[in-house]
Amino acid sequence: PVPVADSPFRDVSGPGGAHVREVRRIDERTYLLHVWSPANERTLRVGIMVPPPELGPRPTLYCLDGYQDFSREGEDALASDWYWSGGGHEFFGDKNLNVVFTVDPGPTMYRDFLVPVPGRGPVRLETFLAVELPPLVDAACRGNGTNGLMGVSSGAAAAFMTAVRHRGRYTTLAGFSGVYDVANAFGAALWSGMWRMKGIEPEWVMGVGLTDQWLRYDPGLRHNGNLQSLRETTVYLSAAGGLVPGEPWSRTRWNADPTLFGGTLEVTSFHATTRFAHLLSTEGVDVTEDYRLSGTHDWPLWREQLPLAWPTLARGLGVRG
Repeated sequence: PVPVADSPFRDVSGPGGAHVREVRRIDERTYLLHVWSPANERTLRVGIMVPPPELGPRPTLYCLDGYQDFSREGEDALASDWYWSGGGHEFFGDKNLNVVFTVDPGPTMYRDFLVPVPGRGPVRLETFLAVELPPLVDAACRGNGTNGLMGVSSGAAAAFMTAVRHRGRYTTLAGFSGVYDVANAFGAALWSGMWRMKGIEPEWVMGVGLTDQWLRYDPGLRHNGNLQSLRETTVYLSAAGGLVPGEPWSRTRWNADPTLFGGTLEVTSFHATTRFAHLLSTEGVDVTEDYRLSGTHDWPLWREQLPLAWPTLARGLGVRG
C-alpha cells in the first residue's frame, strides 16, 4: 500500500474522537485506513472501496470476515478475506456504493467484551463497527445513511447479532454459512469453544453462565423483540451440504483435513441456516434463501455466492443494477 498525504478522510471525525490516523492507497478505488477507536483504545485497520465522487451520495455495505487471529491485526496490509479470497475487489468495482472491509482481530465475533483482555486491553468491536465507523465513512465518502451488513461464517452470525443490537440501522443483511444460534446449549457451547481455542474466556464476552448477555445477542428470539426487529430488513441466507466441490483451485480437493473439517462445519451451518430462515419467514421477514449440496466451509463456496446475493443486497440498499 502507498501512503496518501491528502484524502477524503483527513478532516473527518466520529463519536468520542474516532478519526483516521493514516491512509494508504491499495488501488484507484480502494484505501487502507488506520482508524483510531476510542472504544478500543487503539488503531484498527479498515479497507474501503469508494466510487468516484461525481456519482453522488450512495449507501454503504459492511463486509465482515470470519474466524481469525490477534496476530493479523498489526499487519500493514488489507487483510480482509472478503476483499481477496471472496472476490470483493473485482465484484464491487463497478457498483455505486461504499464497501467497507473489516477484519476481526480476535476472534471477537465483532462483540463488545464485558472486561478487558489481559495484556491487550478493551475489546469493543461492535461499538467500532456500528457506532464509531459509520459517521466517518458517511462524512468522507458521501454516504447517504443507508447501511447493509454481510458476513461469512462467524461473521455471518455477527452481522445479525449487530443488527438486533442496533435496530433500524441496517436495511439489508446477508449471511453466508453462519450459525445463528446463540442463547441455547448448542450455540453457547459452539461460541465458547471457538473463543477458548484462541485463549479467550467466554466470561470475558458474555459473563458467567447463560446470562442475559447471551439472550440480547440471539437474533432468533421473539420474547425480547430481536426477531421482530428484522421485519424491515431485506435478508439473504445461504449454505451448502458439505460435499467436496469440483473446482480445481479448491484446497479441499487435495487435503483431507479441510475436506472433513470444512464439510462438517458446512453441514452444521446448513442446518442452522435453514432453522433461522424458517424463523424469519414465519415473522414476515423478506428473506431469500440459496442452498446447494456441493460446497464446504471455504472461500470457493462464498465467492460463488456473492453475485447470487447481490440482487437481494442491491434491493435492500436501493442500488440499481
